[in-house]
Amino acid sequence: MKHRKAQCFFCSPYDRKNHSKIENEILQNEFTQDSSWGFRMLSRRSNCLQAVYIEKLTYLEKVIDPFGVTSEFERVSYHQIEFQLSTYPPNILIFQPPRNYRKLINQLAQFVDYKVVIESKNTKVFDWVDLLMKSGMEGIVTKVNVDQISYDKLTTGKLTLIGHHDVRERVHQLLPETSFFIKNAKIAFNKTVNLPDVEIFANGRIIFKSSIPIEDFKTFYDTFFQLTAK
Repeated sequence: MKHRKAQCFFCSPYDRKNHSKIENEILQNEFTQDSSWGFRMLSRRSNCLQAVYIEKLTYLEKVIDPFGVTSEFERVSYHQIEFQLSTYPPNILIFQPPRNYRKLINQLAQFVDYKVVIESKNTKVFDWVDLLMKSGMEGIVTKVNVDQISYDKLTTGKLTLIGHHDVRERVHQLLPETSFFIKNAKIAFNKTVNLPDVEIFANGRIIFKSSIPIEDFKTFYDTFFQLTAK
């Protein structure tokens, strides 16, 4: 089964007025049988909505038969991206992000006349881990990738720590007076949490290491990101 993934984006400035404007545009641009692109609203609340961006792709496929005769067939495929838009940061969450999601981001920006900047930002991984732990989702960090370690002006490096105990404290023990960047961390939750291991990346991507029901997946992100907004 596929891993559950999500990619985070931040909007600035972003308020209820901008949120309502985008929500109305999504409703007005509903995908139909005749559309080349559009949206399908899944759910909405006062501060959050979930929708699907759909793009219709049409192309001609040429087939040459054994007698050298070329025939053309029109093929149609659909590119779909499910996402969440909320007034609290991170404002955009793309579920199971494909390689190319720029058209969706550009369309959302166009809805507010490009007055809102939509971007991914480096986050403090350990801060997000602490939020989860304090919310009751207890566990331990079993793996950390440390990057941009500055030993001196001419020497930099990377470090990976893996353990059966929480390795966060060990990072600071090994690098007490050194600047560094936490690239990602893997959390193994306690059995009482009933969630598979999750990996949090500084670029805003979060990946569950095994599949979970899609509704549990969405509930986790909704709860977690409301914590980050406090």
